[in-house]
Parts: sequence; C-alpha cells; structure tokens
Amino acid sequence: MVSYRCFVGDIPRGQFVCHACDTRECVNPRHLFLGTPKQNTQDAVAKGRMSRGEQRYNAKLTADDVVVIFKDKSTMQKDLAERYGVCRGTIQLIKAKKIWKHVLEKVAA
Repeated sequence: MVSYRCFVGDIPRGQFVCHACDTRECVNPRHLFLGTPKQNTQDAVAKGRMSRGEQRYNAKLTADDVVVIFKDKSTMQKDLAERYGVCRGTIQLIKAKKIWKHVLEKVAA
C-alpha cells in the first residue's frame, strides 16, 4: 500500500491494492492496481489462488455429500448435520444454495 501511495496516488475508501503478479510482497507500482474486495476475490478465484469446496484444508464435506444433503427431502436438518459432522446452519445454507454453489448449480432439486 505504501508503494501504491508513493508512486501512484491515494487509495479510495473501499478499494484494495491488488497484485497483478500475485506476489504479496511485491512493491513494483506497475504490478499494483485498485479493486473492490469483490474484484480482489474474483481475481484470486480466476487465477486459481482460492480453494473452495473439498479443496479447502478444513472441509468436512465432499461434493457428493453436498449433493446428497441438497436432495434429501427430510425436514430433520439436525439429523443431517449430526450425520455429516456439521452445524444445522451449514445444512440450511446448502439447501438454500448459498454455499457450495459451484457444485449445486449443476444439480436439479
């Protein structure tokens, strides 16, 4: 951020300094650009720097688990949560397609 401020200018509120070279330690002003938090995340996803789903180090579910949970017609979300070792909120978010969207966009209810 200091390099951007020194060589390029002020950083508007709500903007992040992003790295085109994907090296966080880089201070080359030609490698820095501004983006919103959403744009920064989209850039990271597009460049394969963000893991999601079962690729995450702390994932408790697999894509197959998520499909089974989504298709399950049971109203006992507590039971599903206990079976898969997650909280009820996770089950609710899967059912609402708020998480694991990359898996559920390919699944019909």
